[in-house]
Amino acid sequence: MHMLSDLIRLAARLRRDKTPVGVATLVKKEGSTYRQPGARMVVEADGTAHGMVSGGCLESEVAQQALEVLRTGTAVLRRYDLTYENTVLGYDAGCAGAAHLLIEPTEGGLDLLLPFLEQRTTAVLAHIIGCPSNTRLLGARKVVLPCDAAVASPDWPASLDPAHRGAALQAGNCTEVITVASQHGPLELFLEVVHPPIRLVAFGSGPDVGPLVRMAKHVGWTAEVVGAKPAAALEWRIPDADKHTFLMHPQAVLDYVAVDSRTVAVLMNHNKVRDTALLEALRRTDIPYIGLLGPPARCEAISGQRGRTEHAIHGPVGLDIGAETPEEIALSIVAEIQCVMAGFAGGSLRDKRGMVHRRIPHVRDAHA
Repeated sequence: MHMLSDLIRLAARLRRDKTPVGVATLVKKEGSTYRQPGARMVVEADGTAHGMVSGGCLESEVAQQALEVLRTGTAVLRRYDLTYENTVLGYDAGCAGAAHLLIEPTEGGLDLLLPFLEQRTTAVLAHIIGCPSNTRLLGARKVVLPCDAAVASPDWPASLDPAHRGAALQAGNCTEVITVASQHGPLELFLEVVHPPIRLVAFGSGPDVGPLVRMAKHVGWTAEVVGAKPAAALEWRIPDADKHTFLMHPQAVLDYVAVDSRTVAVLMNHNKVRDTALLEALRRTDIPYIGLLGPPARCEAISGQRGRTEHAIHGPVGLDIGAETPEEIALSIVAEIQCVMAGFAGGSLRDKRGMVHRRIPHVRDAHA
């Protein structure tokens, strides 16, 4: 399971099959941990586990705790010490941190998120992770953004609506733990922004498109191939794509290809006229990333700009990792897209100071 979207669909399928599941969600951390808040595991009643909440050091213990939660029917919040100093009570993982996991005998809010995943809508989900006066509220949840969704578990307090924080979190693309006052006393809430998966649209049908699509699928994205060949021919050439679209006239691309804030495009037609027309159309959208394949002179000719181009345009596409083969180029492109969409600058982690997961503005953002 690469992405939360996989776990959402899995939980929905298991619920339809009436298969009991427990869900463990990383809701807080202290110091450094392998995964960030929002990471999940889905555990079936036979012990089969899907997803990860750490680098492998906690999964077995968490799965056993999930089975106990399934037996009792009561959610729990557990703290797992990952520091290397605590070799007796901890896990000697050497991560210099601790992970707090909410473990529930339900879909863990995944059932609420399925409609937003299918509509490719970003949502903000709130979980109650602390309520000293009423432990039965532990795990109660509500979608607080979009505000008109009004989707909540039956045990969510009706008067509680942290939608204002949801909007701020979405703008910052982050998670947060807050404490709010309620009729039940102070409540600790875990708020998380849940995005649909990145959708890669690869324009082209050459031998370099297949490795890019496979790489994108491997990291959990969806992939669409758009080319000047019939859809059946595109599917034969690049079977790993989720969708194959025949586009005769590149100027009409927006009539055939949906674009949203989680869509990225890579122009790899090896045809300057076609790529220029596609770029001109895509420029009229709010697409966050457009990659241009080829040397700087070709990219400048297509974009009509010299030197640093527009914020969303990345040409030549990819990170500078010495890529030459189609597979290496695919790795370079996917890595750059990941940097841009996550809001990170790239570079070697050994040169980074402070927390590994601390976001640093992308180089293009820093000079915007």
